[in-house]
Amino acid sequence: MVTKIATALTVMALTTAMMAGSAVAQEPVTKQELADSDLATLVQLAREAYEAGEYDVAIERLLLANRKEPDPRLLLNVARSYAQAGDCSTSLVYYAAFIRHPAAQEELIASAQQALDAGKAECADFSEELGGRIMFESEPMFARVYIDDAFVGTTPTERAGMTPGTYQVRVELDGYADFTREIEVVAQQDATVGALLEEPPAEEEPVATPQIEEPAEVEEAGAPVNYVAYGLLGAGTLALANGLVFDLVVIPGIDEERSQLEPNQTEEYNELTQRRQSRANIAIGSYVAGGLLIAGGGAWLLYDYMTQNSANDTSDEDAIQRRLGLRVAPAIGKESAGFVLGGHF
Repeated sequence: MVTKIATALTVMALTTAMMAGSAVAQEPVTKQELADSDLATLVQLAREAYEAGEYDVAIERLLLANRKEPDPRLLLNVARSYAQAGDCSTSLVYYAAFIRHPAAQEELIASAQQALDAGKAECADFSEELGGRIMFESEPMFARVYIDDAFVGTTPTERAGMTPGTYQVRVELDGYADFTREIEVVAQQDATVGALLEEPPAEEEPVATPQIEEPAEVEEAGAPVNYVAYGLLGAGTLALANGLVFDLVVIPGIDEERSQLEPNQTEEYNELTQRRQSRANIAIGSYVAGGLLIAGGGAWLLYDYMTQNSANDTSDEDAIQRRLGLRVAPAIGKESAGFVLGGHF
């Protein structure tokens, strides 16, 4: 097998270009299939492409074979393929790379040097100051390579004959973070750029904060007005006011009249005294009645309030009575009926 590979390499290197029409068209081969092929298969596929005049395809397969098992004869065949493709400058770079290779075969160096010397005279674009080869590798393979944003090819690939200087290299592959590097191209020197592509860190999806809808404000229905309780408060207030009138106006007036009587006016004095006592009784009765009416109306309103707003036992009237210290009980007599309100405030 080794002998067959060497023969194929040597034949490619020494054979002049054959007519493209004399070869059988190549079956399409994917890059993955090429990557999985062994050296012998790649060399055979490159030879078939070369003989079919598909020099770009032959170059691609030769370079891939050289990645698997470096061999200077592969570089010589690449140089020959570039020459047949009309790329004089790049072909001379590969001729020079073959001649510089420490493992180059002595019997082939002379012919390569002859081709290099002849090419220098014919190739106006070639310069001794051109750089050597820049080889691009990546893991995973088949990543796109750009030099100063110009597409070069997909890995594994290489670029030869570049003008010395500094270049920006970018290697990218869908689903992986871009690899960027600045390289320095030196005249007649080879270099390798290896890109280990990494998957970008997974972006944490922002957790959507649920929107809490504010409950619509429900207008509470107003509590029914306890007119009776307010009536009791009003009546009690009037009763207290009446007591104050008698206590502060009427009774002092009677006292003033008594003070003006003569000592012998005993009958008039006794009459005023009785009147004063009567008015005092009215004042006391007004105070008592007013106090009871106000207490009853206030207690009733408080009872209603606690009934409507109690959070724990709104329907438990006994609990409300215990909380307020109130006791409401019916009072039924022979000729009247009512209720008794008792407790402490």
